[in-house]
Amino acid sequence: QDVFLRFGSQDRFSIFSSLYAAAANAWGIERSAAALTLTFQLALIVSAWCLVRTVTNSSLALLGCAIFIAVPAQYGADRVFTCIEAFVTPRMAAEALVLASIACALHSRRKLAFAFLAVAALFHPIMAAAGIAALCWLYIGLRHPRLVILIMLLAALLLIAEAAWMPMGQWGRFDPTWWVLVKNRSPYLFLVHWNLDDWSRALLSITTLAIGVMSLPVSKARSLALVALLVVLSGLALSLLTCDVLHLTLFTQLQSWRWQWLGSIAAALLMPKIIESQWHSSKAGSAAALLLVSAWVFESGELSLIALTFAIACQAFSARIAPQHARLFFYGACGMLAICILWRLASDFEFTESHYIDSHLPAAFKKLMSFCRDGLAPVALIAAAWWWLRFQRRSATIAVGCLSVAAAALVVPTMAEPWFEQEFSPAMILQYASWRAKLPPGAEVLSVQSPLPVWLLLGRPNYISTAQSSGMVFSRATALELQHRAETLKDFIPPEATLGWESGGAISIRSSQQLEGICDLGAFDYLMTGVKLNREPIAIQPGKSPDDPRALRLYQCRPQARAAAAAT
Repeated sequence: QDVFLRFGSQDRFSIFSSLYAAAANAWGIERSAAALTLTFQLALIVSAWCLVRTVTNSSLALLGCAIFIAVPAQYGADRVFTCIEAFVTPRMAAEALVLASIACALHSRRKLAFAFLAVAALFHPIMAAAGIAALCWLYIGLRHPRLVILIMLLAALLLIAEAAWMPMGQWGRFDPTWWVLVKNRSPYLFLVHWNLDDWSRALLSITTLAIGVMSLPVSKARSLALVALLVVLSGLALSLLTCDVLHLTLFTQLQSWRWQWLGSIAAALLMPKIIESQWHSSKAGSAAALLLVSAWVFESGELSLIALTFAIACQAFSARIAPQHARLFFYGACGMLAICILWRLASDFEFTESHYIDSHLPAAFKKLMSFCRDGLAPVALIAAAWWWLRFQRRSATIAVGCLSVAAAALVVPTMAEPWFEQEFSPAMILQYASWRAKLPPGAEVLSVQSPLPVWLLLGRPNYISTAQSSGMVFSRATALELQHRAETLKDFIPPEATLGWESGGAISIRSSQQLEGICDLGAFDYLMTGVKLNREPIAIQPGKSPDDPRALRLYQCRPQARAAAAAT
C-alpha cells in the first residue's frame, strides 16, 4: 500500500519483483540483493565476453572485456545510469540477455536469439527494447534500407497524428499537470535538458562506433558496430520526437534514449579491434587511433569533443592526407595523448576523495578505489600485461599469473567483506517487533531521512520521500498523490525537496519545531525520527536509553485529526 506502488508503477511491467520476493523470503532482503547483484554482474560480463568473442579473436576479446569492466560506462543526464551497477536491479539481467541474443543472431541462431530477447523483455522491457531495435536493424534495416526509411517516415507521421488526435492519458499525451511534475522530478528523461557533459559522453560511444564502421573490414565486428550505432541514433531520435516535442506518455515511459547502454558496451568491447584496425591502416589512421584513445581518457567535456572531432576527421580523410602531413597529425596525436594522460593523472591525484566509499574499508583501499574510478590506471595496467603476454608468452604468463594471484590475495578479503554486511539484519528487524505490534496494518509512517527503515524495520508504507517520487512518470495517480502530500507539508518542507531532481534525495529538516509542526498536521499516523521532540514517544530504539538524544523514536501524530479532516 505504499504510495510508490499503490497506484501503479514500473513494477507491473516486470517479473523481477516476484523473483526477488521469492529470494528475499528464502534468504532475506539484503542477502538476496547481494546474491542477485553478483549473479547479474557475472551474467553481464559473461554475455559481453560471448558477444565480443563472436566478432574477434580471444586476445582482443579479453582486452575489450577488461575495458568494459574497468571503464564506468555511464549514460544519460547527470550520469544517472551505468551499465554495470552496484545494486540489485533487473537492468543488468536484461542487458546480459540482450547481449546473448545479439551474439546468437551473429551466429545465425535466430530462434535462440529471439528466446533470449523474450526473457529480457520479461525482466526489463525498457532495456530489452534496445535488443529489439538491434535485431530489427540486423535482420531488416541492413538488408532493406529504403524500406526502413519509408517505415520510419510513416511511423513519424503516425506519432504526430497520435499527439494531435489521441486524448490525454496513458495512450496519448501528458496533461499539463502531470507533464510539469515529471519534468521537474526527472529532467534526465528529456534530451533538451542534457548539458555538454551528457552529450560528450554520448558522442564518445557514437564516434567510436562510427570510426569502427569506417575502419573495420566487412565482418561481424563491423556489423556489430553498425547495428549498435544505428540503435543509439534511432533511440535518441525517437526520444527527441516523442518525448521532447510531442510529449507522448507511452514513449516517454519507454525512454528510448536509454538504448545508449548498448552503444556504450559495444564501443568498449570493440575498442581494441578498432584501434588495431586503425593502427595498421596508415599514419592518419594511427593518428585517429591515438586521438580516439585521448577522447576516452578525457572521458567527457570540451577536451573530449575536440579529440573526437580530430579523430573522426583523420579517419574520414585518411585517404586524402599526404604522407608528410599524416606524419604531422600522428606527432600531434601523440602529444595530445601525453597531455591528456598527465591531465587525468593530475586530476586523479588532486581530487581523490574517499568520503563517499564505505567507511568500514581501510583508508588505503578507499583512496585506491577513488583513484581507479575513471578506469585509466586499471586499463593501463591490463593493457601492459596484455601486450607482454602477446609477445612474451611463457615468461609473461607466469609473471602475470603470480602478480594477479598476489593482488587478489591482498584485495579480495577486504573487498568481499561489504558483500556480507547487512544494514538491516534479521536480528535488528526482530528487535523492532514491539514497534510493529503498536502499528495498525496500513498505518503510514514518515521518515524524513529515508523510507528504508519504515519499509524494512516496521513493514509499513512511508508517507513521502524523494525516492518514492522517482516513478511518477509511470503513474499519473501517483504523481498527483505525491503532489498533494508535498503541498500538505509545504509549510515545513519545500515541495521541491521531495518532488524535484536538484534535492539529490535528501530532505533538509533537523529542527524539533519543524518535526513537531509536521506531526501536528495529522497528515500521517506516525513519525519516525532521531530528533527528540517535546512529546512522549510511543517507542524508543531498542537497546537505547530514553535519555539518549540520538536514539530513534516513534511518535504518534494525531490520526484523529486526519480522520476529521478526511470527513470534512
